[in-house]
Amino acid sequence: MKLFLTTTIFTIIGAILVGVEVSYGESFIYPEQGQSQAQQTQDLRECNQQAREQTDFDPTKPMSQKESQDPQAQRQRQQRIQAYNQALTTCLKSRGYTIR
Repeated sequence: MKLFLTTTIFTIIGAILVGVEVSYGESFIYPEQGQSQAQQTQDLRECNQQAREQTDFDPTKPMSQKESQDPQAQRQRQQRIQAYNQALTTCLKSRGYTIR
């Protein structure tokens, strides 16, 4: 069940964040309060939106070619990705999910 759930959630993340550099790597998202699949999808969608608003960062927007060649712009993007990931993680945890 956990593998299915994890695969499903990462599929949802992929659908929401197509082509995004944001990744949990080897992390897993566990629903700790018996959330239904529909609730998990809704929570992930809402947390994604909240993280975007809090960080003023849209992870689906790719870097321009000029930015991708600028080391400072790359560092700034990595910082923004980390801030976005933290906001997303905080939101999911507040809704009863464990991120490992």
